[in-house]
Amino acid sequence: HLNIAGVLLMASRSFISFLRDTPLALILPLDEFMPGFHTILGLIAGLGSVLHTLAHLPTYILKKNSAWSSGLHGSTSLFITGITLCILLALVCAAALPAVRRNHFEVFHACHVWGSLVVYILLIIHGSHYGNPSSWKWILGPALVYCLDFAHRWHRERRSYLLINKHSAAIQGQY
Repeated sequence: HLNIAGVLLMASRSFISFLRDTPLALILPLDEFMPGFHTILGLIAGLGSVLHTLAHLPTYILKKNSAWSSGLHGSTSLFITGITLCILLALVCAAALPAVRRNHFEVFHACHVWGSLVVYILLIIHGSHYGNPSSWKWILGPALVYCLDFAHRWHRERRSYLLINKHSAAIQGQY
């Protein structure tokens, strides 16, 4: 959960820009640090989800009845959300490959935005053991920072402004 939370914080571009103006920038080289760290955390999260799934397989095979009794709506929901999480994380990682990002940026962007949104929702559902949610504790803070960051970027991009070109006819005295 901590890796997923870190990925979300690293995707908060305005937040990272804000941190550049703080004393933290003296300690952490944010410009060099951010893109690589985001990638590493994403890969660790993807690899961790595969290892997590493989670790549960013996439990599901050996203890058929008890293994299927936990989860928000039983282990069927754990199995379905877990497999779906692995598939979505693999899709997000595949869409982040340099060839896809360079040649099909729209695919990369859509997979990252919408795939990640579904991943976080499923992670909260998946992390609800015996009806007791625990994943939200790791995701709430970074998700709030990301949502505020997204709202700030959206507002900034939607502001209307007038640009006056110095080569316009009115400024040069020509009608």
